[in-house]
Amino acid sequence: MTPTDAERLYRLLSPALRRQCLRLAGNPTDAEDLVQEAFAALIRRGGPVASDDAARMLATCARNAHVTRWRRERRREVWAEPDPPGRMDVLTTVADRLELAGVTSAVRRLPERQRRALALAGGGCTSREIGTEFGIQPNAVNQLLHRARAGVRAMTAA
Repeated sequence: MTPTDAERLYRLLSPALRRQCLRLAGNPTDAEDLVQEAFAALIRRGGPVASDDAARMLATCARNAHVTRWRRERRREVWAEPDPPGRMDVLTTVADRLELAGVTSAVRRLPERQRRALALAGGGCTSREIGTEFGIQPNAVNQLLHRARAGVRAMTAA
């Protein structure tokens, strides 16, 4: 794709894409970032692109970029949550530690493969990333994680 083609597509398609991104992101700054990311992905792809195909590709790129940002932000929020107020009383602390000890013991009794999968998932890896590590499909990773979590629940409930 030549710079002239990219500029022509930008002038033609960016207003509609910006409106779509504004609906996704909810604010103009993030919407503009999504538009830029989508056009950058289209340019990186290279090769000639028809206007109709480009519109669909840009919409898909923008939607994927939005989902990626949302997931990344959600992960940050989970780790950034402070302890709720009033958690420092002794009984709550002791109960939390006992529960943690039970979960830790249950995780240690899991098979090595399930432990590794849980650790990677807890560290923020996606099913695809874990699947690459294990040499299996993402759906198989989801099943492995489900079995691991079910095993921990069963061992801690007993």
